[in-house]
Amino acid sequence: MGTNKHKRSSERKTTSKSSGKKEEVAEEKSYDVATPRSLATGSLVTMSQLTSIIMIAISFQYVWAMRQVLYESKDCNTYLHPSAQQETQSEGQSCSHADLLLLMAKLHSGYISEILVSLIIFFLCWSEPALLLQFHAILCSSPLLTTVIALQLTKDFIDPGFAGKLGMMVTIILLLTAASLYGSRLSPQQPIKIDVLNATLWTAMVAFGWEAYKFFSAGPSGFLSVTQQEPSPASLALMAFLAIDQATLVGICIFGIVFLSDSSKRYLLGFIAATHLLSQVCFMPKIRGDLADPEYYDNFMMGIIMFTSTASVAPSISLFEIKTTAQEETEPAS
Repeated sequence: MGTNKHKRSSERKTTSKSSGKKEEVAEEKSYDVATPRSLATGSLVTMSQLTSIIMIAISFQYVWAMRQVLYESKDCNTYLHPSAQQETQSEGQSCSHADLLLLMAKLHSGYISEILVSLIIFFLCWSEPALLLQFHAILCSSPLLTTVIALQLTKDFIDPGFAGKLGMMVTIILLLTAASLYGSRLSPQQPIKIDVLNATLWTAMVAFGWEAYKFFSAGPSGFLSVTQQEPSPASLALMAFLAIDQATLVGICIFGIVFLSDSSKRYLLGFIAATHLLSQVCFMPKIRGDLADPEYYDNFMMGIIMFTSTASVAPSISLFEIKTTAQEETEPAS
């Protein structure tokens, strides 16, 4: 009898210890998954979803303002610092041909970035609050943080009023994003695999990063063949903002590698292919004749389109996995 009592008590202790470990694991896992926070009881959208809507609306308003300058006023002085305006004004025209070409390139690059970000938010992240918060964290680095850096680097060329408005937009989005991210832990929910999908995203990330570096370092003369005049302050500022769009694509690739499931990665690669095909068909014919190396950009765009579209439908073959500490702790013991 004494032996049976001892066995029962030891079994209870073992059961309580195992249940306590399970509760600890469940509690730790709950920190990894962000929960949606409604603005009020019965609200239709969470804080992160509202932040996404405001972010997209402000960004499209900024892109639309550039379109008005390009197709209506054709006045680059809208964005230029007063001390730099005199360098762009010649024969009553405030924008040079190179400035208008770069403004067109920035406009279409902005369209592509906005469409891609909108597709990711509404088709891949909208119904998953943890994933949406993780995407917000990626967007904080680019285009938000990179925009702040670009404003500082080009402050001698950009109109203070325009820089103030753009800086206010970025600040509002950053504050809203910080509010939605507060109290959330943004660790990956799955191992990082080395497979066809991730290898494609890694390759695209390096390609977009190289393009961002070229835009920022080479300047207008490395992008356009228009060499009749020196680059104006407007063109130097526009090249910096072109680099931001490429840096945003780098962040999107990192987001896909770290946070997305295999099925979502396929959609992401399809979105990248579709948006670049749209750019190749609608935008490149307008500017191809003025590019310094049109064959390079044709090959670059077609390479991205073919590479990402093929990988989006290719079978996934995983070579090995990289697991985080949180993922190893939450796995059941074999």
